[in-house]
Amino acid sequence: MRHGPAAGAPGRAGLQQTVEIGLTSTAHSSGRCAARIERSLNAPSALDVLAASSRRERPKKKRRQTPKPKRNGAVDALRRALEWQARLDSGEAKNRAAIARQEGITRARVTQVLGLLGLAPEVQQHILDLPPKTTSRPVSERALRPLAQLPHPQQSARFGEMTLAR
Repeated sequence: MRHGPAAGAPGRAGLQQTVEIGLTSTAHSSGRCAARIERSLNAPSALDVLAASSRRERPKKKRRQTPKPKRNGAVDALRRALEWQARLDSGEAKNRAAIARQEGITRARVTQVLGLLGLAPEVQQHILDLPPKTTSRPVSERALRPLAQLPHPQQSARFGEMTLAR
């Protein structure tokens, strides 16, 4: 690299930078290619312009923080399950894969959520009547999934135990 006496000093006219590049080919070890690039240090390169534009500070927008109401994931999941089942029943959605594509989620997740419909009607109603989430979690969706696999009479008893234990 060759440059003037005050390299790097801004505003100096006539500064140049020379970069020599040597390339060798592995296929032809005797073939050697060399290139020489010269540029003026006063004129900004395309890289300098890109770097400068990315460093620009943009003013931060101040957002008004409105507290979102806390929601219970189990309530949301059960509501989604009811909605998706209605779409399947009406023919709006052909199958679970179609719902997954429309919602942008996996088919496995659709199956998990629809599995909550196996809960006893009184358990479903109790879940839908739950208040928004507070500091203590009433019931989680994850805890409800195995409950949906039990026979309906056992579900009510287990659900009562779950809500009392929390």
